[in-house]
Amino acid sequence: MKRNIKYALIFILFFTGSCEKEDKLITGRWDGISFTTIRFEDDVKTDEYSYTYGQGERILEFLENGNGNLYYYSTTLAYTFTWKISKDQLKIVWSGKATLFYEFNINETRLYLKSEDIPQPDTRIVYKEIYHRD
Repeated sequence: MKRNIKYALIFILFFTGSCEKEDKLITGRWDGISFTTIRFEDDVKTDEYSYTYGQGERILEFLENGNGNLYYYSTTLAYTFTWKISKDQLKIVWSGKATLFYEFNINETRLYLKSEDIPQPDTRIVYKEIYHRD
């Protein structure tokens, strides 16, 4: 019985600690590197567009309280948002309107975001964003 409780506690601490670690890692300002859009029609890639941001052109700021800001050119506030990490997904609600779910990968200096949209039954659009911080 004690052994089962021990494993249950390790399991809970491992998975609870994981989200807290990612919350702490994501907090701060992230400078945009690039944005890529890939379009698929019937699962065949039909178009790809990439854009490379200039320094400070697009900045995501994740605050500790679950709020955030999107800045253009370092200082112009474009949008506000709320955010939450749940398991392997980052949820962002932009200015109380659009809600987007991102797959994400993060370390101390890089943030990779990926989302998808299905505007029509046979069309899928994949969005990839890369951010960095010093």
